[in-house]
Amino acid sequence: MRLTAEIESTLLERIASHPERAIVLSDWCYWEGQPQPVVYIDGLPTRLNRHLYAKAIGPLDYATKLYPREGVHVRNVNPHLFDVRAGRTRGDTCAKGHPYAGNEMPDNSMGFRCVTCYLAWRARHSLGRQNVGQINRSKTHCPKDHPYSGSNLLVQSDGRRRCRICNRDQTAASAARKGSA
Repeated sequence: MRLTAEIESTLLERIASHPERAIVLSDWCYWEGQPQPVVYIDGLPTRLNRHLYAKAIGPLDYATKLYPREGVHVRNVNPHLFDVRAGRTRGDTCAKGHPYAGNEMPDNSMGFRCVTCYLAWRARHSLGRQNVGQINRSKTHCPKDHPYSGSNLLVQSDGRRRCRICNRDQTAASAARKGSA
């Protein structure tokens, strides 16, 4: 839903005049399956009830949750008809008991996770697939079966390995083509 200054002021006036009355918006304001309209504030998606709560009553901490009161329509946006409860805050350990010791991940859609939990999740979902870097790192010989070792190994500035023999042959072939032209 696009929240304009006019819509916001109208909603805030209705909230101020009747703080005990539920305000339910038209169906087009709600995304499919969402109990609250989502508006963009400073480019970030925010539930309308949280935004109106901050405007009408006061700012909320990021971990604070708004729950509709008993008997109030679930699509109500009047912040006076919500109960405020502290949400889960980050403690000294993650949900699986791993201690936070500088291994916190930034807040993301899956919640707070320690790096240990994240790497375990990633290992489960990668299904043993290797990326291109891992595949190339395991190669010991070039395509023409020259070894990637000793004096035959050239390491480029971007970290890629090249075979010195193949590089010399390609340079000579290129020079021969340019010389014959």
